[in-house]
Amino acid sequence: MEGWAINQYCQGRWDCTQKKRKRKLSIYWKKVDMMKYAYQRCSELSGGQKQRVGIARALMQNPVLLLCDEPIASLDPKSSERVMDYLRKITDEMGITCIVNLHQVDIATKYSDRIIGLNEGYKVFDDAVEKFDKRKRWKNLFRF
Repeated sequence: MEGWAINQYCQGRWDCTQKKRKRKLSIYWKKVDMMKYAYQRCSELSGGQKQRVGIARALMQNPVLLLCDEPIASLDPKSSERVMDYLRKITDEMGITCIVNLHQVDIATKYSDRIIGLNEGYKVFDDAVEKFDKRKRWKNLFRF
C-alpha cells in the first residue's frame, strides 16, 4: 500500500516506519473490509466507506476508548447497519470501549449494552438495554 493511504494513516507518527505502516494499515483495513478500495481516492468512496476508513484510522492509534459522534447520521439504512456491525465486532474483538452518540433509538438498543437517554440536557435513563422499554413512558421522552 503505497502513497496517500500510508501517509494519511500515519501522519505525525515518528515511530511509524513505512513497513510498519503498511502492515498496520492492512490489518485495520481488513477489519473494516476496505482492502479492495486501498488505492481509491477518498472522493471516490461512498459515505459508508468513508466512515469505515475513519474507523480504521482511529484504530491505528491503538485506542482504549472510541468516541463516535453520530457515525451513521448521513448514511442509508444498509450502510448504517454495516458501520454499526463493524464497530460492534471490532470493539468486542479488541476489547475497546465504544461510546456512540445516536438519535436512532432502535439502532442504539440493537447494538448497545447500555443506554443513556438524554432529553433537553437531562439524563432520563441510564441502565442496561434489557431494562429499556421504548413502548412505555420513554415514548414521549424520545418522540418515537
